[in-house]
Amino acid sequence: PTTTFYGRGYGHGVGFSQYGARGRALAGQPAAEILAHYYANTTIGSIATNAAIRVLLLDNFRATSTTPLVIYGRGGPWSVAEIGIEFPADARLRLFPPPAATEPWLAIVDDPAGQVIFSGPVPLDFHTRGTTDAAAMHLYSKPSVYDLFRGTLRVIATGSTLDVVNELPLEAYLRGVVPAEMPTSWPLEARIAQAIVARSYAAYQLRPNTGTFDVYDDT
Repeated sequence: PTTTFYGRGYGHGVGFSQYGARGRALAGQPAAEILAHYYANTTIGSIATNAAIRVLLLDNFRATSTTPLVIYGRGGPWSVAEIGIEFPADARLRLFPPPAATEPWLAIVDDPAGQVIFSGPVPLDFHTRGTTDAAAMHLYSKPSVYDLFRGTLRVIATGSTLDVVNELPLEAYLRGVVPAEMPTSWPLEARIAQAIVARSYAAYQLRPNTGTFDVYDDT
């Protein structure tokens, strides 16, 4: 006489439900009403459009002479800010640890044909970024389907390990997060709700004057 079903969608199971939002949007609910269901007693506010976010991509990566840190520039020219040289699209940067603690890290950049176009020391804290809007940085040393990044990749060496942090405007960050959470073919109001949820979570985590990063790139 009584049957109980248990279950939920995959994922961490906390807060916003993508499929729930889709169903509510298909039923005609606007984004504000969808959000009110999942986040009771909250209101929609605003944040400065120029807000920036820092995302930790690699933590304590241990580069070696045989497995250096590898970064490519994709889609357009790019540069290492502290070197001041523009490299062509698809050029590869490899970062090798110093042979001794008192010596600098060594960067080698080669073009798509394998020709070395830069070889020399780099600071313990440097930044790679595209020099056009079309360019993105490819963090090859992070095996993932999500390894292309807008904005800047900041590389920080501490002792024998490296951290890599993606620094970019919050709105550019959302361009990577929202399509990974919800297909662009889904109803507009569901996608608006998803964007507000992602922006709210990120905004809550922002600590621009503390540490080197604000959020991890995980669920």
